[in-house]
This record gives sequence, C-alpha cells and structure tokens, in this order.
Amino acid sequence: MIAQTFTFKARDNIDIFVYKWVPKSTIRGIVQIAHGIGEHAGRYENFAKDLLKSGYAVYANDHRGHGKTAKALNQPASFGDNCWNLMVEDSWHLTEIIRKENPHIPVFFFGHSMGSFLLRQYLYEYPNRIDGAILAGTGVYEKFLVEAGILIIKRLINKGVDRKKSYYINKMIFKGFNSRIDSPKTNFDWLCRDEKTVRNFINDPLCSIPRSNNFFYEFLCGIREVHRKENIEKIPKNTPIFIISGDKDPVGHWGSDIPALARQYEKMGIKDVTYKLYEDARHELVNELNRNEVIQDIITWMNNRNPLL
Repeated sequence: MIAQTFTFKARDNIDIFVYKWVPKSTIRGIVQIAHGIGEHAGRYENFAKDLLKSGYAVYANDHRGHGKTAKALNQPASFGDNCWNLMVEDSWHLTEIIRKENPHIPVFFFGHSMGSFLLRQYLYEYPNRIDGAILAGTGVYEKFLVEAGILIIKRLINKGVDRKKSYYINKMIFKGFNSRIDSPKTNFDWLCRDEKTVRNFINDPLCSIPRSNNFFYEFLCGIREVHRKENIEKIPKNTPIFIISGDKDPVGHWGSDIPALARQYEKMGIKDVTYKLYEDARHELVNELNRNEVIQDIITWMNNRNPLL
C-alpha cells in the first residue's frame, strides 16, 4: 500500500503536506489524524493499514515545523507567530478538504499526544465538523508546571531567543518521562515497549527535531486554553469522545489524568464520553505491543457511532 500525498495552502500561504490512504472497498468512514510533537504523519502508515481493512480512509498532515511540511520550509525547528492556533486551523482546513472529497461520509478525528491537545481545541473552535474524537496519549493541565514553563520561555523570548532551538526547554519538559522505567536503554523508551519502534523513531531524520522557544510558549498556552471551563462548555454536547491511554504513559501521569479528564467532560454535559486505560502500555498506543487490541477498540468504538453501519 502506497500513500497518496498532496499539499494544501494554509491561510498564511504555507504548504501543508498530507498523506492519504484509501481502501479498495467502499469507504465506510474517514479517520483524520493529528500526530504528536517531534514526529510526523508518515509514522501512522501501519495504523492506517489496519483502518483500511475496516473500510476507513485516512488523512494525516504533517504539522507546521514537523515532517515534510517543515522540510519544505527548510525550517524544522521554527513554527512562526501564532503557530499553535494556525496548526488547529490547518486541521480544520484538512477536514474541509475531506468533507468536499467525501460528502456524506462520517469523519472521526484521532489526535495523539500534542495532536490530542490540538483536537481538544478544535472541538470548540470548529464545532460539529466531525462525528467523533479519539484522544490518545493526552493529559491534564498542571497549573504550576505549565505556568512556570510559560514564564521561563517568555523571559527567553524577551531576550531575543524565540527562534532558537530550545534544547533547554526540550530537556526540561521531557527529562522525567523515563523515570518509572527500570534500566531504560534509550531516552525514548517511554514511547512504547516495542524496541524496534523506538529505534526507528530515534533513527528517523524527521523525528526528534528540537523545537523553538516560540513553539513551546504557544503550545503551553494552548494547553492552558483547552482546560478553561468556558472553552470546554463550547464543545457540542452530542460529540462522542473516546479517551485512551497507557497506564504507564507519563503524559497522562501514568493513568491518573484520564478518568479525571473524562469526568470533566461529563460534568460539562457531553453525553458520550468513554475512556480506557491499557495495562503496562506507554505513550504510543498504536505502536505498542498490544496495538492490535488498541486498534480494534478504536474501530469498534467508531463502528458503534457510524451512521452508515
């Protein structure tokens, strides 16, 4: 299976690179993917293959500063002003392309890690554009850590280092992620238990590119915004949400964040909120040793909410 690829022009004239996988059979639904920080959409090809078998086409773009979108700009670590909100807008733009190419076909949105926070903002910025949201590898707002990070980065930006690769901030955010793994072999063992996947990530030239201070500032501000009560209240109450995480995922504080997030959405009146924690699984669920279980759960959840089935 070879992915089709294309680009579209964002509002600020940047070319956003997109992968597209289409089943040979009748399309029963669409899955749009928002990838995580420091990776790219091409890593989701195996996930896409499994979705194709169940009749789901897949669209996934490389975010600004990531993958082939960044390569085209020759600026792998710089995201530009207002980058976070523009990334959310880019995702909406891709949804509109999907809708135009596939009228009357339900669209489900899978957001992983950074992509899950992006999706959480998308839900209230662009309501009723998708038929369901899958939040994978997400977490909750820790006020002290997020606000401290915003303050530190703002000081760096004020000193004129906003466009520099932020090795310091990068290390500060990710340094504790391996802390509960006995004798980790790499700095990225927290991603998943599959050693081949971790090695491929480390050796992938489009992964682990240090981000700019400006990006981290906007990303942390975005995390703060998606947790504001007034924003959560804007999410359509009939949008189904499926939250999945490994109970060894540091982004979700080793499982503790996920029930809390589900309760928060339920308290805001969202009618269909489901969550599942996977025992011993780490951050990248669709690449984990139990990936078949995870992907089947995602497909079953979508099928149960797919009006065409």
